[in-house]
Amino acid sequence: MLLAAEIWVFGGVALILHYLNPRITLIPFLMYIAALTTILSLQLRIFIPLSETFIVFINSTVVLPVILMSLLLIYITHGSFSARQTILSIIVVSLVTLLWFVLSTTHLALPNPIVVGDLDRINAFVDNFAPLTSFGSFVAFLVDLVVISVLYQWLYNHLSRLPGWFLLGLTLLLALWIDSVIFLFVADLGTDQFFRELPGDLLGKSLATLLLWPLMAFYLIRVAPTLPEYQGALNRPSLDVLTALPSSARAALQRAEAEWRNEEAFSRQITSNISEGLWLAEPGKDSLLYANPAYYKMWNVTPEEVAGNPRFFLDHIHPDDRPLVLARVPSSSDNIESIIEYRVVLSDGSIRWHRDHAFPIRNERGEIIRIGGIKEDITELKEFERHREELARSQDRIKVMREFIGEASHDLKSPLTAINLKIYALLRTDDEEKRRKYLQDLQDLTQRTNRLIDDLFTLARLDNVVDAEIMEINVNEMLAEIKAFLQPIAESKQLDIQLNLTSSQTLIKAEPQDLFRALFNLISNAINYTPPGGQVTVQTQTAKSGVNIDVVDTGIGIPPEDLPNIFGRFFRASNARSIDPSGTGLGLAIVKKVVETYQGQIDVVSTIGQGTRFTIFFPVGS
Repeated sequence: MLLAAEIWVFGGVALILHYLNPRITLIPFLMYIAALTTILSLQLRIFIPLSETFIVFINSTVVLPVILMSLLLIYITHGSFSARQTILSIIVVSLVTLLWFVLSTTHLALPNPIVVGDLDRINAFVDNFAPLTSFGSFVAFLVDLVVISVLYQWLYNHLSRLPGWFLLGLTLLLALWIDSVIFLFVADLGTDQFFRELPGDLLGKSLATLLLWPLMAFYLIRVAPTLPEYQGALNRPSLDVLTALPSSARAALQRAEAEWRNEEAFSRQITSNISEGLWLAEPGKDSLLYANPAYYKMWNVTPEEVAGNPRFFLDHIHPDDRPLVLARVPSSSDNIESIIEYRVVLSDGSIRWHRDHAFPIRNERGEIIRIGGIKEDITELKEFERHREELARSQDRIKVMREFIGEASHDLKSPLTAINLKIYALLRTDDEEKRRKYLQDLQDLTQRTNRLIDDLFTLARLDNVVDAEIMEINVNEMLAEIKAFLQPIAESKQLDIQLNLTSSQTLIKAEPQDLFRALFNLISNAINYTPPGGQVTVQTQTAKSGVNIDVVDTGIGIPPEDLPNIFGRFFRASNARSIDPSGTGLGLAIVKKVVETYQGQIDVVSTIGQGTRFTIFFPVGS
C-alpha cells in the first residue's frame, strides 16, 4: 500500500505541475524532474524483499517510472526538441550527481578526513557506493530516456489501430523492463545477484506500471490535448526525438510549406478558371513574364504561338490606340495605376475591345519591381453601351416628337380654324369690300401656316439629323448675304443695319442651310421687334478657340421673367405677341438647336425698352 501511495503521489504531483505550465511556465515541472533525477542518482539501494528470490528496489520502482512518464509527457505534448532538451538536462543532473559521489568518496578515502555528522552512517553510505552499479544505473537510465520516446513513436506509427491508452501503458512497461535488463546486465552480470534481483525488479516495475498507467493514460488522452501547446504524435518519424528540428522551427516550416502548397494550388485554380486575364511584366519592357490561360484566350492565341515574339501583344493593339497604351502603362518611376480601354486586332482580323487595369508591384523598400495587370474583354459591354445610347437617343426623339406633335397640332389648329371661319364668312357675303378683306386675311393666315409648317419641318429635321452635308462656311460672307436679303424690310421700318465684321477669317464647319436659318432668324427678329428709327448691329470676332457672333438691337427688350423660356418651342414673350401676332414661336428654338448641333453656345442679355444682345459662339472645327 505504501508503494502504491508513493507512486500515485509522485506521479500526481508531476501531472499537476505540467497541467499548470500555461500559468506558471514549465520551469517548476522541469525542476521537479531534476529533483527526481537527483534522488534516483543517489543510488540508495533500498529494497523490499518479497521473497528470497524476489526483491523490489524503491528508487527504480517509484522514482524512475515517474521520470519516464514525465519525459513521455513532454515528448507528446511539447514535441521532440523539448524532449531532447529535457533528456540532456537529466543527463547533466545525473553526471553532476555521479561526479559528486566520486569526489565525496575520494575525500573520505584520504587520511583523517574531517566529517561533520555521524561518521558511522557516512562510512556505511560510502561503503555502499559501487562504481559498477552507478555506471550500470547511468547507462540504463540514459537508454531509458531515449527508448521511451522512440518506442512510443514506433508503436504509434505501426500499431495505430490499438487504443491510445494501451500504447501508453505498453510503452512505459517495455521501457522499465529494458531498464532492469540493462542495469542488472552491467552491474551484476556474472554474479548470483543478476538472477536473484532480475525477477523482483521486473515484477516491481510491472506493478509500478499498473499503478501509474491509469493516471498517465487519462491525462495524455483527455487533458493534455486541451493545452494550447499540444502537438501529439501524428506524422512524426520513430526517431523524431533524435533528429527533429526545434518544434517551433519545424512547426513554422511545416506551416509555411503547407500554406505555400495551399496558396499555390489555390492560385493555380483561380488563375486557370477566372474569365479575366492576369499578366505580369517587368517595368519598361514590352514582353510578359506571366499570363494566365484567360489572357491568351482573349487574344485567340496559345502560349506556344507567341513564345518567339515578345512584342506580339503590343503589335496587335489597334494602331490608333497603340500610342495611348504605351503612354499609360506604368513604369518603374510611376506611382499611379492606370485603366485603359483600347481595341485589339486578333489573328482572324476581328476587332475586340479590351480594358486593362495596370498597377505597380513594390518590394519592401517601396521600389517598383513588377507591373501587374487585369485584362477584360469588354466588346459586348461596348456593344451594349452603344445600343443603350442609341435606345436613349431614340427614346429622346420619341419624347420630343410626342411633345412636338402635341404642340404642333395645337398651333396648327388655330390658323386652320381661322381659315375655315374666313371661308365660311366669304361664302355668305356679296359685299365686294368684305370679300377683298376676307381674301387678304386668308392669304395672311396661309402664309403664317406655311411659316409654321416650315419651322416645324426644320425642327423635326434637326432633331433627327444623321448625315448632314458639313461644309466650311465663311460667317462674314453669310451675314452680308442675310443683310442684303433683309435690307428692304429694315428700310421700310427706317432701321439701320450695321455690320461690324472682323477682318480675320471667320470659318466654321456646319450645314449651310441650318446656319443660314439660325442667323436669319436672329437678325429678322431684331428687325421685327425694333421700333422705327432704331438700329440693328451684327458683329463678329475671332479667337484661338472659335468665332463670336453678336446680334444687338435697340428694340423693345425681353421681360426678365420670360428670359429663361425664350428658347422653348412655341414660346413667345408677352410684349412680342402684341407687336407681331403672326409669329410662330419656333424661331429661337431653331436657333438654339442649330447652335447646339455644332457644339456652340448662345447667350442673351436684354433690358426692357433698351434692346437685346444675342451672342453665339462656335468653337474652332465645329
